[in-house]
Formats: sequence, structure tokens, C-alpha cells
Amino acid sequence: MVTWIFKDEGFGILDCAPIDYEEVVKGTLQSAKERLTEDKLTPTSQISRREAALGGNSRHDIEETVLCYAQSELEEMRLTDDVKLIAARIYDRRLREGLYTEKSDIDVVLSYSGDIREDDFFSMLHEHGMEIGGLPVDINPISTEKTGSLEAYMEQAEKYLDQKEVEKLAVDIDTFAYDNDFYEYQDRVEDREQQLQELKQDLMDGKIGPIKSWLQVFVDEGEPEETVSEAQQLIDRIHQAEDKNLFHQAEQEKPSISFYVAECMEYPVMGKYHENLTLQEAYELYEKIPPERINGVKGIGFRLEDGSIYDGLFELMSGGTVIKDVINEIPHYKESPLVQKAIADMVKILSEQGIRKSMEPEKEPAQAADHAVHESDGKEKETASREGNVPEMTPKADNPARESGTGRKESVLKALRERQAKLKEQEQEKQPRDKTQSRKKGEQDL
Repeated sequence: MVTWIFKDEGFGILDCAPIDYEEVVKGTLQSAKERLTEDKLTPTSQISRREAALGGNSRHDIEETVLCYAQSELEEMRLTDDVKLIAARIYDRRLREGLYTEKSDIDVVLSYSGDIREDDFFSMLHEHGMEIGGLPVDINPISTEKTGSLEAYMEQAEKYLDQKEVEKLAVDIDTFAYDNDFYEYQDRVEDREQQLQELKQDLMDGKIGPIKSWLQVFVDEGEPEETVSEAQQLIDRIHQAEDKNLFHQAEQEKPSISFYVAECMEYPVMGKYHENLTLQEAYELYEKIPPERINGVKGIGFRLEDGSIYDGLFELMSGGTVIKDVINEIPHYKESPLVQKAIADMVKILSEQGIRKSMEPEKEPAQAADHAVHESDGKEKETASREGNVPEMTPKADNPARESGTGRKESVLKALRERQAKLKEQEQEKQPRDKTQSRKKGEQDL
């Protein structure tokens, strides 16, 4: 950048570096913060830049005026020997864009030491009221003996304003979502106030990746222009908040995965639902869901938590089938060691369960175990079990539950009828049975 020096007189040009006002402001604020330390504490912040938020006044001017006003009040009350004024600082929400209105006060903290109660000093300073440039000034006197140092107070005030700025950002993001994504918002959110609190907490914890990605979708769509502009402004505000370290950078948590079981995978609210399970726990609960209570296709899903936009629920197995191909259509899941291990473990569990069940003999209800029958004379005779098993091969979605205390399965009734038909074909090849056995067989054929 160049500028002319007395161009009309022909004195030539002078090289000048462009002024980065943002850096100037940042440096000024940093210097003012350093002047809060005990060994560098100055009566005012010494920031002389005029600010529109302060009615065109500078911080230094307002702080100096407050000190002079407080000193005059002490003199009037003849307390100058008992009270010593140390420093004044603006700690106002007027210093944060979007946190104040035209009628907002200018908040100034006044640090002092001496023999006067804070509330008494406060009442004395507000007895007549005070305005600067038409703006009301609210003076908050703090004693070093009671409240502590001005530096500690300002640090807490900054944290408070950080929180308010993040809360305002959360409110604006929630409003944008409600206005521009209404139907999905209504489907997803039951309690808007709770949703807003969760959004505030996510921002404060620095979990902003998914939020920025969601806003970027509206920007990429390119229309309508007003929506694009609003989304971009919110993204810019998030970046500015990051630059000012308003978000607490939460420690990077180790990625984790848990599992859930649903009686109806399409609509988990329709029936039994369990979450925060290990895969083995999930499968055991899956097996216990009886067929007559199923509202849909039961299954097992996973919840991946790795700080990405893919955090959340996703289906793993439905109706006895692992949906590996569907899962791997999402690159993030395909590249996730946790998800891929879950797929492999689920396949292994189904395979082991299939082999085990195919080797377990399932006996017919009437012959599942040796049992006693009473003869007409009251004596007990033991009836031999029939030969033949009805193995159940691979696990299925409608796997029946075991009857309480018997170890039998309801599904064997079907197998029993099939076997009875086969036995009828063999009846002619066998010797006639005695009356007890014939009667017993007749009872089974019912």
C-alpha cells in the first residue's frame, strides 16, 4: 500500500502497510488484560478506541468517569481516609455482539479496599443514578477483602459472557432449524426446551462438527438465498467462537460401540427395546423375544460413538440376517474397526448358535423325557422314549421361546404331527400294542 505525501506539492509517495484493525483490537484487548495483573494493574483499561456499542464512548473514558464519580461520593461522605479506589473496568454484555439491546445498561465493576460494605457502597453510588452519553451506567463495587481481586472477578465475568454468547448462538441455530427444517424437526424433537439445552451443552463441550456439517448442507443447496445466507452466518459465528476459544475443547474420547435390541427394527417404540448392551447381551435378549409378541421384524443394531456425524443408531442384524452390504455402503462404517468387528462377531454368534442347535436333540412333547404312567391297579410303569430328533438348524427371527420349567419347545408340535403321519404308515408292519399303549397313542393323535 502506498500513500502520497503532499501530492500537489510533488513530495512523492510513502510506503505504508495496510492496517489490520482486527489484529489491532485483539492486541489492545490483550494488553488491557495484562494490565489487570497485580503488578501491572492500572486504574482503567486504557482502551481509548471509541465503540458504537458504548454510545461512541471509549472504555477508558467511561471507566475514568466512574472512578471520578465514586471518589466524589466518598469525599461527600468523608470516607476518603477509610476507602481506597483501585480500578474500574467495563465487563458488559455490550462488548459482545448480539447480547445487548439499545436500552441495556453499561456495567462497570469498581474495585476498592477499605471499611465500607459492598451493598452500602452500591446504594450510595446508585442513589442519584448515572448516565454517560444517554446510556445508564450500572456500577458494581467489589471489595478486595470480601470478593477478591479485580483480575479474578473479570476472569469470571468473561466466562459468564462466553456462556451467554454460546447460548445465544444455540438459540439462533435452534430457531434456524425450526424455521427451515420444520417437519424433520417436529419428527425428531419432542421437547424443544430440552433440545435447546442439549444443543447448548454440545456447543460448550466443543462438539460442533455435526452442527457445522448440517448447516453446510443448506449452504451447498444454494437456495433459497435467504436460507443460504443465514446458514453461512451461523457457520461464520461458530468459527469466530472457535477463534475466541469460547468452546471447551473436550478431551478426545476413545471411540466406542454399544448395541440395542428392538422387537420392531423399523419402529423401535413398537414393542420391547433395550440399549447400551454388549453384543452377547443383545443376542440373548433377542432370542427371548417370543414370536407372538413381535410387532415387526425383530433385530439387533449398534450405536457408534466416535465424535463423527455418524454417531447414532444403525441396524446390524434383522430377521436372523446380518446386513453387512448395507452397512458397508457407508464408507465411515466400512472403515471403522469397531463396526467391522461387530459385523464379524455377529456372524460368528449366529454361526455358533446354528451349529449348537443343529446338534441338540429336540424331542417330541409326549416323549421328551422318560416319564411315569399309572396302571389301573395303581402301580407305576415306565414308558420308553420314542426314537428320533427334530433338530432346529440355523437361528431365525421367529425362534420360539422355551416353555417355563419343561425345556420343551412349542415348535415341536408341528414336528410331532409330521412324525405321527409317518408312524401311521409303519403301523401295519408292527405288532399290535396292548390296550394301555393303544389308548396312549390314541390320546396323542387327538
